[in-house]
Amino acid sequence: DKLVTGVQTCALPIYPEDVWSRLTARGSIYGGNTLAIAAAFIGILALLNVLGQRRHERWDLTVNRTFTLSDQTLQIVSNLAQPVSMIAFYSDQDSRRNDVQDLLREYETRSNGKVTYEFIDPEARPSVAQQYQIKEFGTTILRMGDQQQRVTGTRESDFTTGLLRLVQPSLKKIYFTTGHNERRLDGFEDRAYSQLKTSLESDNFTVDTVNLFATRAVPDDTSVLVIADPRTPFFDEEKLAISMYLDKGG
Repeated sequence: DKLVTGVQTCALPIYPEDVWSRLTARGSIYGGNTLAIAAAFIGILALLNVLGQRRHERWDLTVNRTFTLSDQTLQIVSNLAQPVSMIAFYSDQDSRRNDVQDLLREYETRSNGKVTYEFIDPEARPSVAQQYQIKEFGTTILRMGDQQQRVTGTRESDFTTGLLRLVQPSLKKIYFTTGHNERRLDGFEDRAYSQLKTSLESDNFTVDTVNLFATRAVPDDTSVLVIADPRTPFFDEEKLAISMYLDKGG
């Protein structure tokens, strides 16, 4: 034995036959298999880590696919002409914050970075909250260029409606005819269309009713005229109003 720079070294004789017999023993084989599996597992993790850095992917494993964006939302975020920033004003203790953050992260991911988001605690940064005139916690400001929309809900439909209003500032108007026992927009019975009205409004439409017998014409701001299951015939004056509307491209 000799001491070299403070480290004790030893010379040991190695016999190849003895090493081979020990490596091929039953215990060593099992141990070797374990080491091989461990090495393979570490290799897989390393590969996944490299792929994860190059490609961001998320999976929604919730039962109701809570954080899976609808096809309509995906279409909107993929066709944004300009970047959109979302500034969410939530306190750090707000129980809604985590779910909203997961949802906004999905918007950011699916838009390929066109949508970005940040959270601001109004109590910690009151000057920023004052700048955006924040009146209540849970408000999100959507900004695109010099335009902005205010969202106070926490659902996907709330944020997507905000995006729609940024992309299409002018609302399109849908009129439902009345006077012939058509389906109502403000009831909850089987024939009512209150849920349809809510859905249309969330898609950035304005919904109203029109009595063509009284107006004698379809309103000029009509984007779509809906005759929803009438139970009595239309008068000639109403048919003429509809015909003129169609002749003008309605």
